[in-house]
Amino acid sequence: MYFTSKINPVLFIAEVGSNHEGNFLEAKKLVLQACSSKADIVKLQIFTADNLVSRNYDKKRYDHFKKLELSISQNKKLCKLIKSKKKICSASVWDVNQIETFNDYIDVYKIGSGDIHNFEIIKKITLLDKPVILSVM
Repeated sequence: MYFTSKINPVLFIAEVGSNHEGNFLEAKKLVLQACSSKADIVKLQIFTADNLVSRNYDKKRYDHFKKLELSISQNKKLCKLIKSKKKICSASVWDVNQIETFNDYIDVYKIGSGDIHNFEIIKKITLLDKPVILSVM
């Protein structure tokens, strides 16, 4: 698919992550900047605070992630924007319930080191027959 070149096996990733701090207009601006760079891949983080951390267990951590999340429709718009700019769309999907929702939009999945033991997410992603970047540090 994307990794067929034997000449240049190195691809550069522009990490948007949650640097938008939950602001969709800022996220769009960051995606456009990443797409105008020489990066091959533009990477997002897709999650919901509700499925990431218990509000009852750690309200402070829950509130932190809640303010950083974007809606499903906003993340889909960002993915479409990335693809419209002829870049590879990648994402760390931290919510196993959203993997299928975004599968048509994501070209390359990233499993971050924080999910290295999240076998539910790893299994679901590896069954999709798409490239995976696995971070182990």
